[in-house]
Amino acid sequence: LSPVCLGSLRRAASINAEYMGEKAKHRMSDEVEDLLLDLEKAQVQASNLEKKQKKVDAQINEWKIKCDEIQAELDKSQKDARDYSAEVLKLRAESEDMSDSFNALKKENKTLAAELSSVSEQLSEGGKTSA
Repeated sequence: LSPVCLGSLRRAASINAEYMGEKAKHRMSDEVEDLLLDLEKAQVQASNLEKKQKKVDAQINEWKIKCDEIQAELDKSQKDARDYSAEVLKLRAESEDMSDSFNALKKENKTLAAELSSVSEQLSEGGKTSA
């Protein structure tokens, strides 16, 4: 090979190497751009997911507050029911006592009425015999 051909081959090889280097740089640059686009999409998606998570957390907190309110209402209702039940038992006992007292007074009233009738009868018989 002549020195001119050899030089031309070397220049061609150098140009080819430069071209291949540029091609590799261009390919790498395209890959970097693709990766940056993917990163941006992932960041947008992560941001959207964080917003959704905040909404879900807020909803859960609202439900917890509602649950606590309902639990407090239930506890109060149960306490009131126990108090009313105790009051009912107390009133039943008082009612039984009053019923017993009423029946005893009724019996005593009958006895007294019978005695009064007997005394009235004796008085009217005693007045007839002395006349």
